[in-house]
Amino acid sequence: MNLENNPLIIEKKTYPYLDFFKALGLFCVILAHVNAPKAISFIRSFDVPFLVMISATLAFLNDKNEKYFSYVWKRVKRLLFPTWIYLTFCTFVFVLLKIKTPIEMLPAFLLQKYQFGFVWIIGLYFVIALIIPFLRKMLANWHEWNMIKKSVFTILLIGVGIIFELICAKTNLYSHKILEYTFFYIIPYGIVSILGIIAIKVQWKWLFIFSIIFLIFAFIDGIIIYNLYGIWIMPNSYNQPARFYYLTFSLSVGFSLYALFRDKNFNFFENPIIVFLSRHSLWIYLWHSFTNVIVYKFTKIWYLSYIMTLTLSCLIVFIQNSLISCIHSENKTIKEIIKIFRG
Repeated sequence: MNLENNPLIIEKKTYPYLDFFKALGLFCVILAHVNAPKAISFIRSFDVPFLVMISATLAFLNDKNEKYFSYVWKRVKRLLFPTWIYLTFCTFVFVLLKIKTPIEMLPAFLLQKYQFGFVWIIGLYFVIALIIPFLRKMLANWHEWNMIKKSVFTILLIGVGIIFELICAKTNLYSHKILEYTFFYIIPYGIVSILGIIAIKVQWKWLFIFSIIFLIFAFIDGIIIYNLYGIWIMPNSYNQPARFYYLTFSLSVGFSLYALFRDKNFNFFENPIIVFLSRHSLWIYLWHSFTNVIVYKFTKIWYLSYIMTLTLSCLIVFIQNSLISCIHSENKTIKEIIKIFRG
């Protein structure tokens, strides 16, 4: 029996809380697509920045000092290939059922927003993955920085954030596609990635302090927006591009979760279900958009839709991995293909 490819075999994790974080982020991001009530949507709206924080944390912890282009190629295989394979399957089904044409599916393959599959987030992860090695190198000795250097760095981050907010508020640059998928991804989520790396380096009290500071900023910004429009607007209304209100709320929740769980070792961190969700989060996310379309034809009750979508997606991924586990080969190419389908 090949234990390496068995989907039921759980590897021992050095940082098991990150499995829990990935599962929690997956729960929240799928929740965004089932028409949940506003209160639920508000609570879960920290999801995307939180997942970016986790990605940055994992990238920093898994530093292998590999060459940059080797790293990028691995990200292509890890993120883009599974997405394109999934979209090819969807295209085949939609063409067969005369729902969509290949031309109509092309924007999804380009990871454009508001296209089928909610795959724009994969494009975001990939763009941010391109800058992670540079951030990792920049912050490698962060714990050795003196207070003056840390203060200057913090002021620079704040300055970049303020300039970005003014650009979003005063210009229409976000309407340009190239800038949207580069500048408007890299600046806000680059800052989030930096904070995701710092979140594993600082003492617990600073996680708590950061959480409170970001919550205060989010509350102040919420009041300003209320005075401008006369109604309370949810933070995720400012998620594209990722504005100050959205990011400060998300970072407040993110740092709170790091403060609560980073230095703990709860038994449920290594629960097989949690680890399965974490290990196969990409494929579960991809399949949820397909199962969501099917489930929507049977029920529009949000919590039933959510449970059914998540359950069906996990079931498909489990079957997919079980089938892949039956393939045994020493061929390098086949091994790489197996990795793509396992996620």
